[in-house]
Amino acid sequence: MSERRISEKSLENLRKSNQESNLLTREAIETALLQLLEKKDLTKISISELVKRAGVSRAAFYRNYDSKEEILESVFKRTVHNIMEQLHHYDLKTDLYLVWVHLFREARKEARVIQLALDYHLEKIFVQAMQEFLEKYHGKSKGVSSYLHSFWSSAISLSPFKMDQGWHEGTC
Repeated sequence: MSERRISEKSLENLRKSNQESNLLTREAIETALLQLLEKKDLTKISISELVKRAGVSRAAFYRNYDSKEEILESVFKRTVHNIMEQLHHYDLKTDLYLVWVHLFREARKEARVIQLALDYHLEKIFVQAMQEFLEKYHGKSKGVSSYLHSFWSSAISLSPFKMDQGWHEGTC
């Protein structure tokens, strides 16, 4: 039997197809988890129930995630990433008011995901993203200490969350 070689173009197409398939699987699992969380607590959701709702196999679940908590973390990280990406359009020295407006609008728009993050203690993801953003923006060499970055990133990033928590509780 002669050995057939697969062209580089075919291999590249296969890789793209696999990536798209994995992305669709991850989206289905994430959507299913968010839907199930509307009805019950994360600890009460079984993997079997989740994969059935998502329309994927258990193997597909475990190929993409190690736990249900990892799914929630992934959803929140993507939300935070999207919010932070938009901050690059602002000058923090002159547009500070607009930055705050942006953060509060996004907190309101992403209220459900943020509430889940608060419920499952994932605020640290946003604090870390804000700290990285501030360090990138100011640079470590400009005399701004890590402590100061940590302080401001915590203050800036948790304010919209706490306000959002107030919106959910009807106190804001």
